[in-house]
Amino acid sequence: MNVALEAIQFNHDQTSATTDAFNIRRNETEPVILPEWRRGASVLPEHSPAAYAIRETRGHILTIKAKFRSTDATDHKIRVRAVQARAERRQALGCSPLSFLLRLFSPVQSVRRGNILGAVKERQIEFDATGETGYETFELQDVELWRAGISVSNTEWRWQFRAKPSDHWTDFALTRHRIYTVLGIPGCPWEQTPYNDGNTQLPWADALEFACDWAAGAHDPDDAASIVTQNIYDLGLRGVIYSGSPFYSCPNFNCTEFLDLLRGGMNAASMMNCSDCATAVSSFANLAGCNLRQLQLGPSDFQTKPIKLLGFPQESPDEFLGHEVAWKGNVTEDGQLFDACLQVDGDDQPEAPPFVALLPANIPFGRTGEKHYRFRLSPDLFLKPDTLSCRKIGYSVEGDCRHLDPSLLGFLKLRYDYAAWSNLAPQVRLPSVDYDFLASQLLPEWTLKLPVQQPKFAGSIKAFQSLWLFPADTEVLVRLDLAEWKTSHEAREFMLRELGEFHLLRRVKRLSHPPIGDVSFVEAGDVSILFARSQLVFLVRSAGRKPIPVRQIATGIDKLLVERTSTRVTGENEF
Repeated sequence: MNVALEAIQFNHDQTSATTDAFNIRRNETEPVILPEWRRGASVLPEHSPAAYAIRETRGHILTIKAKFRSTDATDHKIRVRAVQARAERRQALGCSPLSFLLRLFSPVQSVRRGNILGAVKERQIEFDATGETGYETFELQDVELWRAGISVSNTEWRWQFRAKPSDHWTDFALTRHRIYTVLGIPGCPWEQTPYNDGNTQLPWADALEFACDWAAGAHDPDDAASIVTQNIYDLGLRGVIYSGSPFYSCPNFNCTEFLDLLRGGMNAASMMNCSDCATAVSSFANLAGCNLRQLQLGPSDFQTKPIKLLGFPQESPDEFLGHEVAWKGNVTEDGQLFDACLQVDGDDQPEAPPFVALLPANIPFGRTGEKHYRFRLSPDLFLKPDTLSCRKIGYSVEGDCRHLDPSLLGFLKLRYDYAAWSNLAPQVRLPSVDYDFLASQLLPEWTLKLPVQQPKFAGSIKAFQSLWLFPADTEVLVRLDLAEWKTSHEAREFMLRELGEFHLLRRVKRLSHPPIGDVSFVEAGDVSILFARSQLVFLVRSAGRKPIPVRQIATGIDKLLVERTSTRVTGENEF
């Protein structure tokens, strides 16, 4: 008898996740097609991903659905099961001394013993007159996910059938699946509804791969979040350094580019600031079943005690324009936070040597006099409950950058003398910049990394975020951000908000000689240039592991913009 397995569906009820897998997609551009396993299409485990929530499935029998075909209609009813394929491979090594050595050094030993989903319980199925079945429900047995905690592993099944109880089992299929287990269904910003190909806020399998690997074995949300925090901070050991401005969290969490960074891609920005770190920690911890948000801390301008920033070799005090952390629970002084962008001094005198490095993971904010986070970073710190939020994932949905309350906006206007340039009439009116101009003319000696990101800033006409590679040196990258607004007044307002994204105050000042655009600002070392020209705002930054000055690049872009202008503003003030 010839039996074929046509398909397996793990997520067979998209409205519930108590007995089956919860809703996921592969990444920002690719959904997970159901059924997850399809004959001829699913070869590698990664081709058949599924994710399970420990809290929601506890106490329930897990089920899958499978569909079969037979070319022999003489036996309409057969019994089917699936056993653990990996367990059988180990048994096949035998019991000889050589087998013992093979077993000792076999890579199989480094993989979880047995499938996290156990085996497929035997049951009877019936073929119709055409030799097919519908999607038949099978129970899983010997499931290990509740004991294993957070995990990522391959489940491999050897499918077998027999026509009569007295018959031997006959193998007819071998399937492999990538299975993620998390503490609970991922919450904000991740969603479960609506379940469709266009919802990019569904949990991503590509991101689950890292979150579940980092927190593997954890049963407690605080432990999982702490491990994620440590892994984000450890990116500093791989060449990522703290930046004064965000590369991954404005306007939303650019998880696609961040995954490229995690995979070790040389063409990903090697910079992160506190907003990036808070967003990455909360988003990846929540994938594992935690419940974190991003929270801003005041005041607008404060001096830190000695800290060791992400990727920095030495500790030192610094001046911050506010700060942002990942936060757990209600916003009170007793609340717990997770900060992956810096280490504080963990001894009783954090303002003096020696520096005892402490990563703030699951640490209380602390009341005045308590030796917790506030005591170690700055006594001036206070909480800003109205800023508690979680950034959306990806650029297919509209977003905004850091929330700027009236007091912070007022501080920025004074700090950067907004009154002196907010109403400056633009020298020229620029034509709109499109993708073709960006890709072909803007930086002709550089290579544009594709695809170009197109974030949706609230209220903007269009925006581009692009990375440019220098062919002669793979460690040199330039990040170019462009946002177009209806008027130059809106562009100046956006520029002020962009200045609010620079958290290291001492390093940013207005650039007057020579001027770039109508108004411009520079970060120390010329590693960032922010300028506005008419209705356009450009942010040019060094983004690679080898910092470079970008003033000449920004000047060239501005010159090119003016040269292509067809309409000049002659005495007309649009304000």
